[in-house]
Amino acid sequence: MDINFKLITDILSPVSIVVSLLYLAQQVRFGANGVKTGMQDSSYNNLMQWNYRILAGTDLAWIFQLGCKNIDALDEKEKAKYIHIMFSFFKLFENMYLHYCDHSIKKHVWEDNNKILESFIHTPGAKQYFEVRKSFFNAKFIKYVEGIQNSNTLVGIDLIDKNNVKN
Repeated sequence: MDINFKLITDILSPVSIVVSLLYLAQQVRFGANGVKTGMQDSSYNNLMQWNYRILAGTDLAWIFQLGCKNIDALDEKEKAKYIHIMFSFFKLFENMYLHYCDHSIKKHVWEDNNKILESFIHTPGAKQYFEVRKSFFNAKFIKYVEGIQNSNTLVGIDLIDKNNVKN
């Protein structure tokens, strides 16, 4: 009887370890999917909050639009606000891009949001801001943005007149 019991435990012990490992792998995958979903929601939420802040300030939307067209058309106080608006804008997209590179947000989330970045990065004001202050950003993101700028391709939703954008 002891031999049969030992044989059964010898067989069940490795099987239980394999089952435990499979269960653990499933839980890790489930947790990773939860993190990705949370990151996606966070990306969309952060973009919506940034947009809301711009719209909530009566002059911020105008400063953003005018500054993107021609930063020199802004007075000194408006330029100061524009600098902070653009810092937040680029940090928002830098964060999303780095999460995309780390695979913590899905490709379609980055591609959907990237259209917004691409639509503004070709504007004279955004180009000027980024050129002067790119040292504030991650090297990987700088390389990505410079690649977009060098493509000379306007994509996404352009809120300014494309004919007035200087390359």
